[in-house]
Amino acid sequence: MRSLIISIFCVILAYGSSAEARCACPTYRNISKNAKNLVLVYTKNALGKHMGAGSGIIIKQGLVVTALHVVDRPFVKFIFVRIKDGDKTTIKRVEKFISVPKYDLAYLPIKYKFKSRARLRVTPLVSGEPVYTLGYPLVAKDELPLKARHKKGFGRFFKYHPSTDLMVETQISTVPIVFGNSGGPLFDSAGNLVGLVRSYVYFGTALFPGYVFTESIGMGDILNNLPKNFSEKTKKPRR
Repeated sequence: MRSLIISIFCVILAYGSSAEARCACPTYRNISKNAKNLVLVYTKNALGKHMGAGSGIIIKQGLVVTALHVVDRPFVKFIFVRIKDGDKTTIKRVEKFISVPKYDLAYLPIKYKFKSRARLRVTPLVSGEPVYTLGYPLVAKDELPLKARHKKGFGRFFKYHPSTDLMVETQISTVPIVFGNSGGPLFDSAGNLVGLVRSYVYFGTALFPGYVFTESIGMGDILNNLPKNFSEKTKKPRR
């Protein structure tokens, strides 16, 4: 069964087009508008040493959502969020967060008046539909926190599937991602938020090049676990 699924995955790559990924079209303008709703999430240990970085998205006033594994790691003491508001850059420390381990979700309450938030899509994606990422992949330590620049990615949605390890429902697409994309948004062509990047899966060997597929958290899981208030199930960074 697994080999059959992998074979079907490979077929979906035929949908992709590097030319479409580079086009300066209304679709990409829709995605680029969401850069103001994108945040950089990074962590430090008790000695102030950089521990890692990821991405996040403003989902409502005073609340950022990201992947739990970005912020809940051994030896992480401090969590920071970098907010870009035009030419203004603001760094906010996260004192507590709401964790949903089953779905690899973390909701970060931020004391900041956001001027906008991502538009949310509540209807399902269709197989073959274009999807796009915004995030901060491969940010070097010397770029933190001020120099890091976001990047876009393009792919095609493949399917929803029940996961055996972490997610009840996982989205599979062909968007290329690397370290730093975790917790970042996945958008449709209209610029609506449709998911949150979790990880990538590689199928192949050294002798037989394979394909990389992105796993993302679906909007259903994000909305169903949205905290009703910021004091709900809050958790402090590990000590």
